[in-house]
Amino acid sequence: MVPGNRYLKECRGIAEGTVVMRFRSVQIAAMAILLLAVSSCGGVEVPDAVGENVDYARGLLIGAGLEVSVEEDEQVDVPEGQVMSQTPAAGAKAREGDTVTLRVAVSPEFSLKGEFTLLDFDGWSGDPCSGDGGYDDIRAGLHVTVRDQTGTVLGTGALEGGTPLTAWCTFTFTVDALPKADFYSVEVGRRGELTYSFEELESSEWTVYLSLGG
Repeated sequence: MVPGNRYLKECRGIAEGTVVMRFRSVQIAAMAILLLAVSSCGGVEVPDAVGENVDYARGLLIGAGLEVSVEEDEQVDVPEGQVMSQTPAAGAKAREGDTVTLRVAVSPEFSLKGEFTLLDFDGWSGDPCSGDGGYDDIRAGLHVTVRDQTGTVLGTGALEGGTPLTAWCTFTFTVDALPKADFYSVEVGRRGELTYSFEELESSEWTVYLSLGG
């Protein structure tokens, strides 16, 4: 064999081996990049926010790289702001920046309507009717206050123009946007309070009938 031919063949073999090795290195590098991409695409595990307060839950999810959407649901027996469910569920895989929707409890608001009847009044002193003697503070515009069992004021309203009858005068009033409470105390002016449970007001369709005098 000609020495030059033998040297050429050996060099060719080395070159071919080098090409194969380089090709395999490229393959390995490409696979590593692909695995990294797959891992990063589905690598966020959705935290469990159910049962938490919405503010804490929002921070928990944002901290995991997720966006948050809130849907409010009126609930009488669930604390205000508590997360009742989430979509996607806890433990699901998500991409960074995906949105988790939280269903959050909000307390409903109630509107209290009332009739206040004054049994002693000066029926002919003017229109609308007004109280007489010791009841001369009873007239349209007198404030109505609703408090809870702790004495906290929940809402206020006022007596609306009275309807005079033969021996009494009836006013109406409305107190809006009352939150859920165990008990409600209703006071007209400074004439003392009458207390009702939540269940009592529910059964009366949030209407009360009060009277004074007689």
